[in-house]
Amino acid sequence: MLRIHLFGSVQITSDHQPLNLQPTAQNLLAFLVLYRRHHFAQSGYRRDVLISQLWHDHDEKQARRCLSTTLWRLRQGLESETNHPDVFIATAVTGEIAFNFESEHWIDAIAFEANVLQGTAGPLEEMDATQAQLLEEARQLYRGDLLEGNYSDWVIQERERLNLLYLKCLTRLMHYYERVGRYEDSISCGQAILGVDPLREQVHRHLMRTYMKSGQRALAAQQYKVCEDVLAKELAILPMVETQMLCAQICATAVPADTPSTPPLPEPGTLQQALQQLKTAMQDLDRLQNQLQQVKQVLAELGAA
Repeated sequence: MLRIHLFGSVQITSDHQPLNLQPTAQNLLAFLVLYRRHHFAQSGYRRDVLISQLWHDHDEKQARRCLSTTLWRLRQGLESETNHPDVFIATAVTGEIAFNFESEHWIDAIAFEANVLQGTAGPLEEMDATQAQLLEEARQLYRGDLLEGNYSDWVIQERERLNLLYLKCLTRLMHYYERVGRYEDSISCGQAILGVDPLREQVHRHLMRTYMKSGQRALAAQQYKVCEDVLAKELAILPMVETQMLCAQICATAVPADTPSTPPLPEPGTLQQALQQLKTAMQDLDRLQNQLQQVKQVLAELGAA
């Protein structure tokens, strides 16, 4: 079976043996399989279309020669002794070129898209474990950006489209895992989203709430700081009022939860022991006063907004 991996660095294998195609041949193959809506059953691509997409910076004569050479190299690289001509790359009598989707093959980008479409079908609140599994499989297929290192216009367009599907996949999983109480998995998905798009403030809020639900108040407060820093650095703005209010709630909840019990009265002993206990109590009091001041400051900012 021909297996084509287009996420991250391109990897193409036939019966588990790597095929070393030249970059131009990889590029032509990727175009043919990604734009599969024009496959051979629908007459394929005209040569002038392929030239305009892949060799637009060449003059016509040179571009046609490049296409012919690349097509020959691609066929040589894909065909084997057991495969007759046109097994994978088909050419119509009128000259159109297409990938043969009736051949025995597997393509990660196509499998990824199919899983995401099935996994996100229907309302979010009705999403089930089967759909979650489909989305997890899609998540594993997305090993990196499509055709890493290739900045052709058509690649950038397709890369952005699949990137949005990846974010949709992660967002669905994030909310599903929170709903079923799998907080660590929900947090993992949220962090993955921010790894792609750190400016999604609603995801920062989701992580803050999920950290609180899982009993990790310190990480919830830390997530607000991460959100605040990235918005200041990238957009020179403050977090939304909703995010600031959530932070204030976290701080207000954390104060009583973290308040130490009243230090016990010193047992009969040395004066030094009693003084040490008094010093510890004063330090605890100072810390609590600082926390209270932080909460007051956030609330004051909310009132001024």
